Amino acid sequence: MKALRGFFRCIGLIGFIAFAATGRAQDAASNSMKIDDASGKSGNTIPDAEKIDELIQNNNLRALSGSTSKWSMASAWNYNGGTVKTPFAEDRPDISQASATTAKADLDGNVSAKYNIDVKNSLMAGVGLRWIAPLAKNGPHDYDGTTFDVQNPYLQYQYLYNWKVQSVLQAQVMQWTQADSTALGYQTQYNVDQENMYEIGKSGFSIGASIWGEFTTFNKTGSYLAADDPNHLDDVRSAQNDWQFGLVPELEYQLTEKLNLRTLVSLFVFEHYRNAASNTFVHDKVFQSIGIGWSVTRDIFLYPNVQFLPNQVASNLTNVGVSATVNVF
Repeated sequence: MKALRGFFRCIGLIGFIAFAATGRAQDAASNSMKIDDASGKSGNTIPDAEKIDELIQNNNLRALSGSTSKWSMASAWNYNGGTVKTPFAEDRPDISQASATTAKADLDGNVSAKYNIDVKNSLMAGVGLRWIAPLAKNGPHDYDGTTFDVQNPYLQYQYLYNWKVQSVLQAQVMQWTQADSTALGYQTQYNVDQENMYEIGKSGFSIGASIWGEFTTFNKTGSYLAADDPNHLDDVRSAQNDWQFGLVPELEYQLTEKLNLRTLVSLFVFEHYRNAASNTFVHDKVFQSIGIGWSVTRDIFLYPNVQFLPNQVASNLTNVGVSATVNVF
């Protein structure tokens, strides 16, 4: 029962953020309507804001595109829980075996100030947040890193467009401050992400893909830790992923205006490690996510889901999670 209460406290945190933001959004909409009635203008809303929703109709991408206000707060949250057998455990299998991934459950996210330059262009500046094993009594076990971090500040540019395919393009530069990563020499990361979704007529189905690539710089070479340390590495470059790119197909089926079935597959995710030949990439394990997408408001999207290996379906290799995109003001 304690684990169950802890789980709902953690999920409740995401819910509180979402529904507190809902109240803010409704208040802002009400205030905007009052201003519109009085002067024909909305104080904080960008000119031609309605054109954003003409470009982007998909609920998930619309929340990702952010608020239509000139200034707002944008955030994204993920609770990465244990398996379906032990959803409240502090440990979770790293089914993708990707780099810079902990085998602990965590609540992570990012929060940024967002400035809409115009309908299509915007800038964001923010930081990441991470809480390791939030349900574990007395904190996580067998974990040497910091339990709670405010980390990895970033700057991001966003561009919205529609070429018969709804698209959100984001380019980001991030400074690594996360302790377990900086210990391995991680320094600066450059990332480009292209989110796409195409609605198939009036069938209710939409198909799309997340396409992204990133490059990371490092400030450490040589060995890592003392030879008698269990985490010792003869060559730290074997743990330094400098290039990474991915193609992740997505499929949605609209159940109602607010709800859809949603799945994505990490079909092609490749990583290059600094100690490998320049043309040698590791193909991460393919995993699939299935869940329900819920558009709470235009600016808030929730996605409770499970993640599993399609070629090795097993309860002890199926993780649970909740994602939330939340915009305020």
